[in-house]
Amino acid sequence: MRLLQITLERSSYDHLFDILEEIEPERLLPVIKTEKTVLVQIIVKASGAEPLMDKVERRLSSAEGFNMMLLPLNATLPRLPDDENTKSEPAKNPEVKIFNRVSREELYASINSGINNLQYYITMVVIACVVAAIGLIRDDIAIIIAAMVIAPLLGPNMALALATTLADKDLAKEASKMGAIGVVLALVISFVIGYFVKVDPGVPAIAARTSLGLSDLVLALSSGIAGALALTAGASSTLIGVMVAVALMPPLVTTGMLWGAGYPNLAMNALLLTAANVICVNLAGVATFVWQGVRPLSWWEKSKAKKASRNAAITWAILVVILVIVVKLKLV
Repeated sequence: MRLLQITLERSSYDHLFDILEEIEPERLLPVIKTEKTVLVQIIVKASGAEPLMDKVERRLSSAEGFNMMLLPLNATLPRLPDDENTKSEPAKNPEVKIFNRVSREELYASINSGINNLQYYITMVVIACVVAAIGLIRDDIAIIIAAMVIAPLLGPNMALALATTLADKDLAKEASKMGAIGVVLALVISFVIGYFVKVDPGVPAIAARTSLGLSDLVLALSSGIAGALALTAGASSTLIGVMVAVALMPPLVTTGMLWGAGYPNLAMNALLLTAANVICVNLAGVATFVWQGVRPLSWWEKSKAKKASRNAAITWAILVVILVIVVKLKLV
């Protein structure tokens, strides 16, 4: 459940009368009025927050001095019924697909917050890289999983997929920049580790990441779908990291270490595996967001987003087909 708080000027309150009449009484808290403003509070399901917020935003588009906040709500007493019988539900709008997911704004805020703290992001990349390197050198799966849990590359990849779905150029630029920083930093650190520490390419954990197979593509696609679904369901970032980073950080660190240790051919194979994982994760992310009905509010933004999503999906899909051909021809 979520608590939707709408603050607006008293002169604009009349615009919401018909919308508020459709809300069940037990879900509409008493209106708080001051001399100039009105505070409206509505208890809504996470899956019903987006259509209700869109409806309010359209109604108040010409009004000044209003804002909406969507807050998590852990429990209520007395307990509310599971069903919401309001016209703001997605089922009443044929353009909105019915999915049990968080709202577009909540999803955007969650992903955007993960790529806005550069210092934290760089620190997590360094830690994940060092942990992954130790796990690979020692062939210790538990340590490698620890690096997967840290999951620093999750944010930029999911942010890029969401930016494509919403046709948000600013978010796409920020996600691409953060992703590039993470990749370069991980390669540099792992290269230094490989240069100064003895790396045995025959170690199973390393050898497994120097070849590309169809199972690797399936793993990356599955991880991308799982990560996008977990994000839209509001799951914890750690859980999402376990599902998505499984396909990203280890092969990237393997690439840098093998380069530093003097195995350029094997390093290129590991780099190809990394690229394949990034491509599959982004394709799965875009496809999942589109399938779940994540889209902008205005019609012109929807048109741009539909075109951007289609072009991105075609591009990623073509790259996946090329990777499948490479695998079938045993070029790596």
